[in-house]
Amino acid sequence: IGVYDKWAIEWGYKWLPNLGNRDQEEAYMNKWVIARTSKDKYLWYGPQVFYIPSDPRCQSEDLGDDAMRAGYYGIKNLKIVLSNLIDWSRVPNQSYQNLLDMLRMTILQYCYYLMHVTNNIGTRTRNYITVEQPGAVVGYISRKKQKQAVQFLQDELFDTPTWLMDKKIDAIVSAPHSNTILQIQEQVLQKLLNQLNFQNMTEMANQPDSSIYSIDEFLTDLENGIWKELKTKKSITTERRNLQNTYVDRLVMCLNYKTSDYIIDSYIGKENASGDIHSIMQEHIYKLINEIKIAQIGQRDKMTLLHLKDDEKRLKKALLEESGIGSNSLSNKSGLQDSFVPSSKIMQNDLPIDTRDIDY
Repeated sequence: IGVYDKWAIEWGYKWLPNLGNRDQEEAYMNKWVIARTSKDKYLWYGPQVFYIPSDPRCQSEDLGDDAMRAGYYGIKNLKIVLSNLIDWSRVPNQSYQNLLDMLRMTILQYCYYLMHVTNNIGTRTRNYITVEQPGAVVGYISRKKQKQAVQFLQDELFDTPTWLMDKKIDAIVSAPHSNTILQIQEQVLQKLLNQLNFQNMTEMANQPDSSIYSIDEFLTDLENGIWKELKTKKSITTERRNLQNTYVDRLVMCLNYKTSDYIIDSYIGKENASGDIHSIMQEHIYKLINEIKIAQIGQRDKMTLLHLKDDEKRLKKALLEESGIGSNSLSNKSGLQDSFVPSSKIMQNDLPIDTRDIDY
C-alpha cells in the first residue's frame, strides 16, 4: 500500500462526526484536500482516458514523471530479456508456445513505452481544481519535453530497432520482422500526424510563452530523423524505405483530411482546412520534394533511387490533386510534373499483437 492508497482510504472513510450536513462536509473536505495536495505532489489526481489521453500524466502502466527516461531504461531491460528469451521461456517436454507468448508480451511492453512517450507530443494537461485554488486548469507540455519525446522515438523506433529481429528466435517461432516493425511505426505516426495534434499545437502557439513547440519545428525535427539519408546520400534500407513511405502517406492525409484513415481527422480536419495547418503541410511537402530531388543526384543504389523517385511523384501528385488541378495536368506555378506512377501498397503480415488494442 502506497502513499496515495492511504490518502484515498482516508478521503473515503474518515469519520467526521462534528459536521452537521452535506454542505459543511463539502466545505471541510475541499479545504482539507487543498491543504494536503498543495504540500505533497504524490497526492495529485488525474483521471485516466483510454486510447486518446487528454493528459499524458494519466496513462496506464506509467507511474513516473518522465516517460522518456523510463522508456530508455525499460527498453534497455527488454533487450536483455529478448536475448535470453529462448532459455528463460523453456519448459521441459513442451512446445515453444511459451516462447511465443513471452515474445508477444515483450513486444507489447515495448509498445507501451513508445506510446507513453508519444502521448507527450501535442497534448495538454488538465488540473482538476476548485475555485478556491490558484493556478490554471489547462496547461501545455513544454517545448523541451516534446523535443525529448521526438528524439526518443527517433532513437528507439524510427532508427530501425534491429534488436527485435532476433535470428535465433526467428528460426523457432518467427521473430518480429520488417513488417512487424513497420506496423508499430505506422501506429505511432498516426498518433503524431493527425488533425487533433496539430490543432492542439496551434492553440499552444497562441499562448504567451516563447517555449511553445510549433507544428513547423515538430515536423522539421521528425523529418531530420526519418529522412536523414537525404543529407548523407547513403543507401536506404528496406525498413527505412517503408518508414519513409508511411511518413509520406501521413503527410498527404494531413494535407487532405478527407482521405485520412484516422477517424479523428474526419471531424476536426474540416476546422483546420482553411487555417495555418494546411499552409504548413503544403510548405513541408514542397520542401521534402526538393530535398528528395537533390538526394537522387549521384545515388548509386538502385532500390534507393527507385524509392526516392516514387515518393517524389506521390508528393507531387498529392499537391496537384489537392489543388484541384489533377494528376494529368501541368502546374506552371508549382513546376510539378504531370506524369505519376502509383505507389504499391506495402503488404503487411499480422503483428504478434495488435497495437490498436492497447489501452494507453
